Amino acid sequence: MLQARKEDMVMLYRNYIDGKWVESASGKVFESLNPANGEVLGRVSYAGPNEIDSAVEAATRAFSRWRQVPAPRRAETLFRAGDILQRRKEELAIMLTREMGKVLKEARGDVQEAIDMAYYMAKMGFKKTYIFHGGWDEWLAAGFPAN
Repeated sequence: MLQARKEDMVMLYRNYIDGKWVESASGKVFESLNPANGEVLGRVSYAGPNEIDSAVEAATRAFSRWRQVPAPRRAETLFRAGDILQRRKEELAIMLTREMGKVLKEARGDVQEAIDMAYYMAKMGFKKTYIFHGGWDEWLAAGFPAN
């Protein structure tokens, strides 16, 4: 019977660029290690200058399209992202702990902060569309933060 070695079962994580998962053009990878015990959590494709340039170009194109999406639709997308984060909160917190050596309680707080931010930004997308048509001055006068 063949036995797989643990190091052979480690997942390769690629870079997400322009809607596709791609490996590094150089073929380089690095290992992500659990700082508590040195366990290899995964192998990650290196992102060199070419991958970074491609990612920035793709993000610029995506932003041009995203900004044309009506604010309520963007808000719905952010709300769904918050829901996904909420459903996967414990799983994500454990991942953070394993990858960064963070205390689990603190990792849960970090994930909660991401959940809160997704919901907050979704709410702002709806408010900006339905309530604030008077521009930036009206936004500030209503007591909402400038940043």
